[in-house]
Amino acid sequence: MIADEVPRLIADGTLGKLVRWLRALGCDAVLHDGRADRFLLLRALREDRVVVTKSRTLAARPFRGRLIRIAAERWEEQLAETAGALGLRFDGSRVLGRCLECNEPLSEVEKNELEGRVPAHVFATQAAFRSCGRCGRIYWAGSHAERMLRVMGRRIPPRHP
Repeated sequence: MIADEVPRLIADGTLGKLVRWLRALGCDAVLHDGRADRFLLLRALREDRVVVTKSRTLAARPFRGRLIRIAAERWEEQLAETAGALGLRFDGSRVLGRCLECNEPLSEVEKNELEGRVPAHVFATQAAFRSCGRCGRIYWAGSHAERMLRVMGRRIPPRHP
């Protein structure tokens, strides 16, 4: 995915779909529960995160950290806008490495450990699996992952060697 460093992000509660896509891209991205207010800004400073918000009011507040105000309404444009503001680049080898639900980095898991835990067709047709150590979700490179890679490839400039 990324420039040199994976950015740590916190988004206001209106940007849940964007947060999932940023995680898919490889970013450490959390969604702030609650209003886009001073508590979000304080959490961002405490956790050393870049704020991503749609709120004009929040963006107008004094803030010592970095804040990106998103103007786009649709998540695909929000993804492109955020990637542009952060200088993110698409690198297929780095994407889909975080849990889309809880943001934890995924770990490789041996296929034989998953028999009976994934659908039989998936077990028979997939060779590589990753899992989340926090929530236990299991991921594989199926058609959903391929679609996500295509979307990210269209919306985010490629990484140049």
